Amino acid sequence: MEVAFAHEALADCFAECDALMHDYYDTTIASKDVPPLDFNWPFYLSLEHNKQIVLVTARVGTELAGLVFYIVSLHPQYKTVKMAVCNTLAVRPKHRRMGIARGLMSAAEPLLIANGVSRVMHTYRMVYEHEAEPLFPKLGYSLYEQVYSKDLSAH
Repeated sequence: MEVAFAHEALADCFAECDALMHDYYDTTIASKDVPPLDFNWPFYLSLEHNKQIVLVTARVGTELAGLVFYIVSLHPQYKTVKMAVCNTLAVRPKHRRMGIARGLMSAAEPLLIANGVSRVMHTYRMVYEHEAEPLFPKLGYSLYEQVYSKDLSAH
């Protein structure tokens, strides 16, 4: 299967992105220990309007097989550093193990550089630790900090 990677406008494909994310969350362990998926697309579209979203898609034919999107901003603690934080990296379950995640990240890097980004950050949820080792070290990323989370909604 031929995979095509492209920079796309979120405004043109957010419904497809939403469907992919629901497929991903409904058929993988991604939904474990998180609230039901409900993207705030108007928020993301406003970020895109302000040139703060970089979206790269992977398509097999016309089907959206995967996506990565980053939120781009100045670092709040280092105002001379423009950073990109990966908001979502997902590959439709039937297209996994084809190198799509690697291709998405590789296709995104030149776009981020062209956007002035000097620091890229990805998070890795521990729910995946028994499924596969993280891709990030294989692509030159190093562990920078750990994030701890606590659900306060039950209090």
